[in-house]
Amino acid sequence: MAVNHQSFLDSFVLLAKLPFLARFTVYAVGFRLPFLKRIYRGAGYIGVGMRSIKTTHLHTLFTALRNHERVIMYGDVSDDEERFEFSKGIIRLSQEFKVPILPIAIKGMNKVLPLNEPKLDWGDILLSIGKPSSYFSSPKELKEEVQRLYSKVA
Repeated sequence: MAVNHQSFLDSFVLLAKLPFLARFTVYAVGFRLPFLKRIYRGAGYIGVGMRSIKTTHLHTLFTALRNHERVIMYGDVSDDEERFEFSKGIIRLSQEFKVPILPIAIKGMNKVLPLNEPKLDWGDILLSIGKPSSYFSSPKELKEEVQRLYSKVA
């Protein structure tokens, strides 16, 4: 699953709103912090996003994809709901492991706990889920689909 990323709270909202369970990818640096490491491991999170990523994280990700587990991968985080990018790695992994990408658009999270602002406002959080068996040839094509889903949400 590929989701635009707006807040560190995205995972909690997705857990609450999606009609199925999934594993989440998180920035691997969190595994270096003892309190986060324990939470991440307990929740089954998979570390990604660092050039010096541990082999164990890659093995965990590859095993999950090989076993066709549901894995949520985010686009780059942005405080602007319109600006986000997906990495080439998401497309490459989808093709290599022959797993489809389920595009998901999340809207309103950037207002819940905005980056660099100490306020909490739940407001309206909306989700739009794409077709469950989509293959994409490029990050641009995936981004356009998520933006299309995003624009469908009121």
